[in-house]
Amino acid sequence: ERKAAESAPRVPAESRAPAPARSPVADTLAWKSATETRSLAGVATNYAAQVLSSDFPLAQRVGIEALLGRYRGAGWLAGFVAGEYQIPLTATNREIGVNLETLAASAGVEVGHLRGWPGEAENFSWRSLFGRLGAGVDFDYVSPQPGTQAVAASLAPAHWSSSVVIRAALGGAFTLGPWFTTDVRLFADLHPTGVHYDVNVGGAVQPAFSPWRLRPGLALGLAFR
Repeated sequence: ERKAAESAPRVPAESRAPAPARSPVADTLAWKSATETRSLAGVATNYAAQVLSSDFPLAQRVGIEALLGRYRGAGWLAGFVAGEYQIPLTATNREIGVNLETLAASAGVEVGHLRGWPGEAENFSWRSLFGRLGAGVDFDYVSPQPGTQAVAASLAPAHWSSSVVIRAALGGAFTLGPWFTTDVRLFADLHPTGVHYDVNVGGAVQPAFSPWRLRPGLALGLAFR
């Protein structure tokens, strides 16, 4: 038996059967499941429409922001800073009117989830879902205006006021190529301190305009990430 085994022909290594080929799908899934970290940086410009209250017309804002963080796999965590300018708007009733112009500054954190790897998608498609939480300050330039009735009013001087704002947002991004996206966000601003603008009629002070403490809005943005 030993002699038979020793005399049996040896099969060269190069002629042995190759190992079973791995499935390309399995390779892709394994690659996408691996944790990958990379830096994230971006800038964006935004246009937002916001409801202040039933007393005011729709507020319109334009803004710019910067984002810095890291991707980890299909998700990311980043910090952001943003600035906004509210186009002047005017509310008027019979007794008095008010013109509001706002400069806003804020900062916070953003978390999100990619539906594809960065640079992978090149056609218009849903790219990611993200949420934000931040805080900042609104600087309002308040300019009292005459009311609609013919009786003359004594107007207070125009002045600046400030208020702390907490903002939460939920949005999604759609690709405009490998790096640009268009963002759609639903957001709400919470003002911990209530604000109202008063009028004095015959010695009785009463609110003329009362913006809501919770102010919803919709924002559209063009982002480079």
